[in-house]
Amino acid sequence: IDDNFVAPLPAGLLLLGLSCGSRASWELLLLGPSSAGALTRALLVNGFVAIVMWRTRVVAAGGAAAGGLVGGVILFLGGWASYEVLWAFFLIGTAATRLGYEGKESRGVAQASGGQRGARHVVANCGVAALLLVVAAGFVPVVPDLFFVAMAGSFAAAAADTLGSEIGPLGHKAP
Repeated sequence: IDDNFVAPLPAGLLLLGLSCGSRASWELLLLGPSSAGALTRALLVNGFVAIVMWRTRVVAAGGAAAGGLVGGVILFLGGWASYEVLWAFFLIGTAATRLGYEGKESRGVAQASGGQRGARHVVANCGVAALLLVVAAGFVPVVPDLFFVAMAGSFAAAAADTLGSEIGPLGHKAP
């Protein structure tokens, strides 16, 4: 499947999900007595998730460490709505990687390390979203929706790229 065909699907699904989400999660950005607690909770949740993903061999050790940190930043700065977008991307990408893995591996086009993603994959696919939320922290409450949509758009682009490179090779012709 060509990237030009695959790209609209995750973008459309993510934008649909965003239209149903709540912007109240941006309240986590406000400085106050709960900010340190919210950051601690975000890092603990993601530390636990990172360990589970690593122990179940979904991601490599470096991917778990980087994912735990980036996921904590996204949950803390963007709230649950942003975290849902991160998970939509992660689940879509992981499923696409696993889909027909043996066939892709036999043709030499499969993701290395049994499909486990590492730290460089986390940075490449989630770094822009995290950076946008960090930048947005200086603008809240003036334009949070703009940064939220931009963050979701960065995940849509990453999902489109992942789907194109993981599903495209499943066909009998060159993608």
